[in-house]
Amino acid sequence: MLDVDGDVSIHSATLERLALRVVGVGNRLDVAAPSLEWLQVHGCDYEEARIAAPMLTEVEWDDNYDPARHRFTGGTGRRLDRLAVTQWSQMPQLLERFDAADQLSLHLVIPPFPNAYPIFLENTRKLPKCKALTVGLKVVAHSIKSSLLHLLKQCGVITKLEIELIHHNAPKVSLCEFLHCPCVQQEMLKTDNVTLDLLEEVEFHFFTGSDEDVDLVKLLFMCKKALKKMVINVADDVAISDVVHEKIKSFSHPSTTLEIGGPSSHKRDVCRCKEHDWY
Repeated sequence: MLDVDGDVSIHSATLERLALRVVGVGNRLDVAAPSLEWLQVHGCDYEEARIAAPMLTEVEWDDNYDPARHRFTGGTGRRLDRLAVTQWSQMPQLLERFDAADQLSLHLVIPPFPNAYPIFLENTRKLPKCKALTVGLKVVAHSIKSSLLHLLKQCGVITKLEIELIHHNAPKVSLCEFLHCPCVQQEMLKTDNVTLDLLEEVEFHFFTGSDEDVDLVKLLFMCKKALKKMVINVADDVAISDVVHEKIKSFSHPSTTLEIGGPSSHKRDVCRCKEHDWY
């Protein structure tokens, strides 16, 4: 991991892994690394960033990405083994840079503003084709159910889905009904237009047993009744009640192997810098 401030130029014929954390403001980032396979970038305030890495297979990108200023060049392909995006701005255009990623990890913020939800919908209308999807959504005011369904509609060929439940103490005050936000429209909450024919396994992390968490489990069974396996890992210091167990069992499919109550030993797949207080 390199903490960088100011202009940066890295030219290496042998470099295979590179992690950059931008701690200041620079005008130019220039990386030319023909052997680079793994790239991690935390924060990108550069006026211009050029990354030439034809062997690149894994990208972790945290924060702003502007295709007019940040460019993958030098034969960098459009297909990855893994793409992880942690996006605090409203414009996750990095998702459009790559056509496919075997593993796609999305941790997106939807701000509690009236115009934020249509922007979220517009900028996630086309996701890279993937086999495994990890989703974490920090939603303060809007409907998390409609947000998750929207993402699933773009990922019809996944075989595994992981959902990281993000809990925060901020009061959830919503004007969505009053403002006729798309997130509360009945069309957005339909599950019959979600096609997950190849989905076999769903795994929840940091489950608390709250009504909202249980509703999301039910939602997934509505999207795909005959899952092969569902694993529900609980948050630290949480004991799931018998009532919650019975609720989940009541809408799970008899053929589904159901595991409830394991610890969330899962490593969070997001930037955990102090200024990025996801959980």
